[in-house]
Amino acid sequence: MALSYSAVQTITLTATSVTDGAWRQSAAINNSTNLFEDALLGGTLQTGTTPTDGGTIDIYIYASYDGTKYTAGASGSDEAYTADGEEYLLHLIESIVVDTTSDIDYVFGPRSVAALFGGTMPQKWGVVIENNSGATLHATGTNNEIQFTGVKFSA
Repeated sequence: MALSYSAVQTITLTATSVTDGAWRQSAAINNSTNLFEDALLGGTLQTGTTPTDGGTIDIYIYASYDGTKYTAGASGSDEAYTADGEEYLLHLIESIVVDTTSDIDYVFGPRSVAALFGGTMPQKWGVVIENNSGATLHATGTNNEIQFTGVKFSA
């Protein structure tokens, strides 16, 4: 079985200046056209000044079973996410543990999105981040970026 990979695609997620204790969700990725069989997720998130040793930046995946409704109260838009108890329905894909050094790039991935859904990609999906690093994420947009590469299998 041969693999083919798409070009790297940036997920629309404004992760700049996300304060400690805050959540942010991405715009949904529509897989109904590309029909990727997997997506390898990765990226870079950068803390601002004076993070707390052992704090975390948690990265979750939300999805849609019907193309219109999203898990855990996600909206499918790049905006603040309100954690009101439904966040437990999100799928944790990565937990980055930070140290006390300011302005550090934390590079994560690649992580399989399909693996979170029993090996099958959802029709639409997106990312939610939760900042518990003790610091606001860096204010420069290029320092905070989440991307994916689509994967297809062929005989």
